[in-house]
Amino acid sequence: MYYNAYGCLVNHYSVCDGYSKAFKLLMDKLGIRCGIVSGETIRSSGGHSWNYVLIDGDYYWIDVTWDDPVGQDPNEVKRELLHTYFCITDEQLLRNHILDSNLLFGPQCTSLTYNYMRKNGLLMDEYSFDGFNRIFSGITDHISVQFGNADAFYSAVGDLISGNAIYSTDYMKENDKHSYSYSADDEQYVLSIYVK
Repeated sequence: MYYNAYGCLVNHYSVCDGYSKAFKLLMDKLGIRCGIVSGETIRSSGGHSWNYVLIDGDYYWIDVTWDDPVGQDPNEVKRELLHTYFCITDEQLLRNHILDSNLLFGPQCTSLTYNYMRKNGLLMDEYSFDGFNRIFSGITDHISVQFGNADAFYSAVGDLISGNAIYSTDYMKENDKHSYSYSADDEQYVLSIYVK
């Protein structure tokens, strides 16, 4: 059951095959063109599967398995749903996914129009404290921000985390917050802040 949609949707436990089949089933029901592809990832030596969708004439990659926080550190208090792999491009996907060389159809995914981070104002092409502060002021207790390149990502981590600038944000000062945890995804350039 771990390898099919039933295991994912009914039993609430699945591996990537079940996730991608369940997602395709839901997209088919909605009339959205969706496919399943397989390959590997740089995180494991085994196979992996994920999806592509066609929206308004553009293809996008979606990896619902990797956007599910199940499997993260079990000691982590927050288990927020992620959107790092929701409507991403070839360039983003290929940072840590490897397409099967026998793939019959591999779409070209170049658009960011429906990328979750861009659509929701959570993608910063370059890092600036003021820009991050504006985004961060709209949170409740968790936010994930994606940066356009490695330099911007490392600048953000260096300033906000290593340099403690996170405590200078309006949100932390106005809400009298003094504690947070974070995760830094250096493959997708995503910094997630969890305020305690």
